[in-house]
Amino acid sequence: MSAPVSRVQRHMWFGEQVAENPVGHLIPIHLRLMGAIDETALGDALRDIVGRHTALRTSMGMSADGEPAAVLRPASAFELDVVQVGAAALDAAGGLDGLRLSEATAPLDLAAGIPFRARLLRLPDATAVLCLTVHHTAFDDWSRYLLFDELSELYESRRAGRPASLPPASGYAQYAQRRDRELAEDADRLLGFWRLRLAGLTPFELTADRPRPARRAGVGAATVFGVPASVMAGLAEIGRDAGASTNMVLFAAVQALLRRWSGRDDITVGTTWAERAEPDARHVVGPLLNLLALRCDTAGNPSFAELVARTRDVCLDAFDHCEAPFGWLAEQLGVPRDASRTPLFQVLVGAGSGTRRAPILAGVEVEEMPVTWTTSKYDLSVWFENHADGSADCEVVWDTALYPAEYMERLASHLRSILAEVASRSQTRISELRMVDADEFSALTVDYAAGTAVAATASTLHGPFEAQAARTPDAVAVVAPDATTVTYADLDAAANQLAWLLRQRGVGPEVRVGICAERSVELVVALLAVLKAGGAFVPLDPDYPADRLAFMLHDAAPPVVLVQQRFRDLIASSDPGMSVVPLDDASAWADLPPEPLTPTPPVVADNAAYVIYTSGSTGRPKGVVNAHRGIVNRLEWMRGTHPLGPDDAVLQKTPTSFDVSVWEFFWPLWTGARLVLARPGGHKDAEYLRDVISAQRITATQFVPSMLAAFLTLPDIERCAGLRDVFCSGEELPLASVTAFLARLPHCRIHDLYGPTEAAIEVTAFTCDPAAVAALPAIPIGGPIDNVRMYVLDEWLNPVPAGAVGDLYIGGVAVARGYHLRPGLTADRFIPDPHGTPGSRMYRTGDLARWRPMPGPRPAVIDFLGRVDRQVKLNGVRVEPGEIEHALRRQPGVTEAVVVVRETAPGDQRLIAYASGGADGAALRRALRDLLPAAMVPAAVVMLPALPVGPSGKIDRARLPEPSLGPTAGGVARVAPRNAVEEAVAEVWAEVLGVGEVGVDDDFFVLGGHSLLLIRAANRLRDLFDLDVPLSLLFENPTVAGAAAGVERLAAALV
Repeated sequence: MSAPVSRVQRHMWFGEQVAENPVGHLIPIHLRLMGAIDETALGDALRDIVGRHTALRTSMGMSADGEPAAVLRPASAFELDVVQVGAAALDAAGGLDGLRLSEATAPLDLAAGIPFRARLLRLPDATAVLCLTVHHTAFDDWSRYLLFDELSELYESRRAGRPASLPPASGYAQYAQRRDRELAEDADRLLGFWRLRLAGLTPFELTADRPRPARRAGVGAATVFGVPASVMAGLAEIGRDAGASTNMVLFAAVQALLRRWSGRDDITVGTTWAERAEPDARHVVGPLLNLLALRCDTAGNPSFAELVARTRDVCLDAFDHCEAPFGWLAEQLGVPRDASRTPLFQVLVGAGSGTRRAPILAGVEVEEMPVTWTTSKYDLSVWFENHADGSADCEVVWDTALYPAEYMERLASHLRSILAEVASRSQTRISELRMVDADEFSALTVDYAAGTAVAATASTLHGPFEAQAARTPDAVAVVAPDATTVTYADLDAAANQLAWLLRQRGVGPEVRVGICAERSVELVVALLAVLKAGGAFVPLDPDYPADRLAFMLHDAAPPVVLVQQRFRDLIASSDPGMSVVPLDDASAWADLPPEPLTPTPPVVADNAAYVIYTSGSTGRPKGVVNAHRGIVNRLEWMRGTHPLGPDDAVLQKTPTSFDVSVWEFFWPLWTGARLVLARPGGHKDAEYLRDVISAQRITATQFVPSMLAAFLTLPDIERCAGLRDVFCSGEELPLASVTAFLARLPHCRIHDLYGPTEAAIEVTAFTCDPAAVAALPAIPIGGPIDNVRMYVLDEWLNPVPAGAVGDLYIGGVAVARGYHLRPGLTADRFIPDPHGTPGSRMYRTGDLARWRPMPGPRPAVIDFLGRVDRQVKLNGVRVEPGEIEHALRRQPGVTEAVVVVRETAPGDQRLIAYASGGADGAALRRALRDLLPAAMVPAAVVMLPALPVGPSGKIDRARLPEPSLGPTAGGVARVAPRNAVEEAVAEVWAEVLGVGEVGVDDDFFVLGGHSLLLIRAANRLRDLFDLDVPLSLLFENPTVAGAAAGVERLAAALV
């Protein structure tokens, strides 16, 4: 006998068809029974319940036209299964908990059977466990207590042989049909409200510890904590004062938690709404519930009491429009189908009725047993269960594919802290909530944050070189690009002579000197001379455009510029007082003393050492002033952590316009090693670098990660046998590059370093130990170096919990003095350090990061999560291009990758990926569909022989070519079907969707498809190919090419 299918059932059924976890909609109820159990009466009572409630005996499958179809089964379809469990079987199952877990996760076959199963486990200790498993399409929390009440009465009546005293059962199907009629009459009002309320909604997520899978598996875990009655009483009082229920207060507390963990003001959580207000609904077993999206604005740093008022208003508005079925609403709003996350909201918050109780069975003691969560329907769920004594339990459930247990247990502890605090201090603002206790606060601001405190042994950048020159005057200091050498004594003498000249030209402390030279011995002499004269050098890269050099000269206004004569025309200045000194004509200072001079006044640690210009968001470069103290600290850390000796050689290849060049020049000169200069432009040539590393027996060098990727594609890099340490910085270091490097050069260490120009070069470091790397989803940037402090803070400068995302700040001696002639910008980015010593400052980097606790020499390392301004929002979804780049780099045949947003037509922005290597762009795009959520799959993957790089070797996004996109919904040139299977699938797409020509890359949902149409398409494909085509295959592969490939795999598996 056929039965109608409600909208709620339809939504759940479709969700199960596309879900990876087939038990996500099961509701397990386990009851421990102690005493004399009448098995016959128990089985008959349960069968009576099945007979009374049609939802418990309704099968659900797919009709011939592709629609979900229900069939009403007789009560005889139910049978209580009694199992005698011996000691051996119990041990084999892992004890009673293991046995119960197996029972709770055993699927129900909705199509062939009924959505209700009962199994009585008779245990060796003479007790029993009644395991009831109900599918959510037939049940909800209210139904649980109807079942318990009816089981109590029916069990007793069966034992006594008398009729049961129960009210007539109400039919679920009749109720659902009435709700459908009411919806038809009220659809416009409901849809108008929700369309306005959810306009511009973007998915909410705490940044996951792991990449979001392309398809939710639904595997979950949970942690529980208790909320004392005193706290619950305080929360209830807040609610009374605000005209809000206690549940609304609990919801507000969760909103505050999510605000502090995510940094987002716009937070949407879901909740369940029981449709039981009407008398005829109170005795219905079935899913009489709806899901409501509660969108709350936490902007403006409100007090908790104010947040409760906002939450109350949001809830009341939602309750007034609760009749819109969730699945229907999602389709009406055109929410993009995404198998990686639930629609409209990703966090569920709910509260139990406080009436949890077990059935009463005469002569039997009954106790409900908690069931360990193994599923998670959402990214995160927070459920409060009230108790009769006024206390409550809070259960936090999470998706284990996204979050590790330690992060979520920490989140739960912070929620507990928030509840306890606001219960007595409701006027506390969100920014003031003390989520972390004293120990965690100390960890975040001291243990994790502070590098080792070490006293400085030098005060100037050039001082240790002078001491080294005195110790080893005849040792080789510099190897020029043409392989000629200069000793320490000769280099020191030449620098002293030029310094005397600079002193004569007025150079001293705080005087800037421009240097425009290619990589050469003259350049090294110039750097040392400026410092010896007491000045600060300003690199003027001859590869820079003339306009940029002109701006830098005007802004820095150096009274002296040192220049190689072939670049003299680049040094144009309207300042007649500027002195230009040709570097490659030493006759002007050849007669000056070779002995060192002492500047008057003397140079001190806080004097400027260099001014390096970095790109500005306004288009104007910014001159960053760094003092001797910071750069000396950086080099002393490097000298101590990675000591060099006379047999070592460091390759200098970074242009002087980038601060990494500073340690490349001075680290070897501080330690008696050889400074080997790469030829001008050589830093862009991976083959040249391989050859010079090998020929010059280089032991340490630096690579920008994109150049490292190119280096790793070369044959024969194994002959770089002397290489001991490779330092990477300037870009995110891909895990794939590290893995490849360690495989090919296992004798060499590779380090990931991080630091902006606004600090003294790199301020964090992480050595990529093979064992540690194997357990990481990405390479971290490590922890702070000596005398540096690193913070991950929220917008109110509170430390965010480990695992939560915040803004990265740098404190300690490495912080630059500020921006030259930009006091406003300096004040905005260089601010007082509230967690450091009085008077200390910190720099706001504009980068996103989080702490990752891990075993090792430091208690935690920092995960770099990209620039704040690189996050983009497309089609209502926030996207981090770095995650897509990471996925691309993992693909065979990809050397390097970058993802940008392009406006391919007015108002039409798309993700475009660019990659180098031998892979096929279309194949890469198909591979990404299996790895990433649909919103993160680029519209096109453009293959290039090599990605364009700037002077530093970093990828130059501005020079990426415009993609060629054709007029197709998928964003790439339409490709006609290439074989019979693709042609058949394309015809089905066109038929079901009512569209014309369909290309192999066209997306079913982009073309206007929805869940019901997808069901029809699956049914048509089953008929065409005589194959059992699962709905999940089409949901995960919504293009013609993807679906056709899936069909071919199914067919091949049958051969």
